[in-house]
Amino acid sequence: AKERSPIIEHQKGVQPVVWDYENTQIQQGMTAEVAIRHITDALKMINISGPLKFFVYVASTSVSRIHPNHDNFFRQRHESPNDEYPQFHYHAIYSSEEAIPGDGKVHQVADLYIKYSLQELAERTEKGLYQGRSLILISGDRGFRQHVESMRSYNMVVKFIKPVSVFASLTSYAMSVSIDTVFTGAPI
Repeated sequence: AKERSPIIEHQKGVQPVVWDYENTQIQQGMTAEVAIRHITDALKMINISGPLKFFVYVASTSVSRIHPNHDNFFRQRHESPNDEYPQFHYHAIYSSEEAIPGDGKVHQVADLYIKYSLQELAERTEKGLYQGRSLILISGDRGFRQHVESMRSYNMVVKFIKPVSVFASLTSYAMSVSIDTVFTGAPI
């Protein structure tokens, strides 16, 4: 990997939302603006309101991974200097599929960066350097289970927006909402 992932920082009163975009993509034909509105509305329904900061991870900006309009939406809002919420940290790890080194396991690239971020967050929580006590994870990847359990061991509440086919062991004992329910705008 070319560099370590960004730190998920704690801003008092701001809820971090870590989004494994490749595992939970925006539905085809839906704009990013509408998807974000649906996500924020769903979070309000489970009593998560207030300012949000999305940490969006994708391996590359290839059309096979993210729609160009969605890529453009996140790029324009990446670390925007204004105080509008939600805020975004867009982490497109490589600019093209060809730039990704390795043996063709490109589906794991974004996952590694998310794991780095979650591991770093758990370590900072253990040392008392991270004061946040909750996290939203938009994913269904069971590869994050160890890191989620680590954060829970420090009394961090992890809630999920997940695909229907998610592994129960990842989201056990946690509030979770189906991504399909979120994107249809159906009541939770």
